[in-house]
Amino acid sequence: MQTPIDVNAAHVHEPNAPRALVAQLATAVRFLTVLPVRGATAPLGESAVFFPLVGVGIGALLVTVDRVLVGSPDPVQNFVVIALLALVTGGRHLAAVARTARRLAGGGAAAGGLALVLAIGAKLGALSMVAPPLRATALVLAPLLSRWSLVVMAYGSRRRPGAAATPLLGSMTFREFALASVSALAIALVAADAWALAAILVVAGVTVVVRLVAHRTAGGIDADLAGAIVEIDEALVLTLMWIVGASARMVAAP
Repeated sequence: MQTPIDVNAAHVHEPNAPRALVAQLATAVRFLTVLPVRGATAPLGESAVFFPLVGVGIGALLVTVDRVLVGSPDPVQNFVVIALLALVTGGRHLAAVARTARRLAGGGAAAGGLALVLAIGAKLGALSMVAPPLRATALVLAPLLSRWSLVVMAYGSRRRPGAAATPLLGSMTFREFALASVSALAIALVAADAWALAAILVVAGVTVVVRLVAHRTAGGIDADLAGAIVEIDEALVLTLMWIVGASARMVAAP
């Protein structure tokens, strides 16, 4: 009688097998969103290869809702889009921002609240300034590159002493880092041409700096800092697209 195949073992030893890839995608969706996707579970480190693709899916949802809301007051449109961005992830990254701010401030609750106001306000302000022709691109690039930044932050990082264990750290190999980076670059270039390279460099640069500072001052990173970097990079990408649009208008002006 043939011995049954251990699906979980296949994930470890054959991460590029079709069944393993499907499980990795499902795991990535469950980790990054609140969508109740069914299916097998893969190690989270292996699933990081699909983080950028999940970001694209989130961006596609934002663009769809944004177009449905065309014609509504701009503040309402912007608020609904940013609120949806938080809701689709269950507010986890915003909660991570608040916890990180409280920890850095020595436990003050006011610091967490202020950090939330700044995080949400930065994205609302930047999105309101993005030129209409660049709006869809911005709404795709922001979740795409911010989810990729999770890979940049976690790959090879140490867990901060005293921090709770997280499966994101210590389980990612060069396969996930390389494939996630290549896919993020390819998709971004298709969506935004040469401007995508600037966005990737900014996101990578800020993420690496935050990572280096965390390792130097705290001995490593934790799940909250990884979640906070998503919010930071979303705001950065939206701000960059606002600057791109403003620069283009200045160049085109007579």
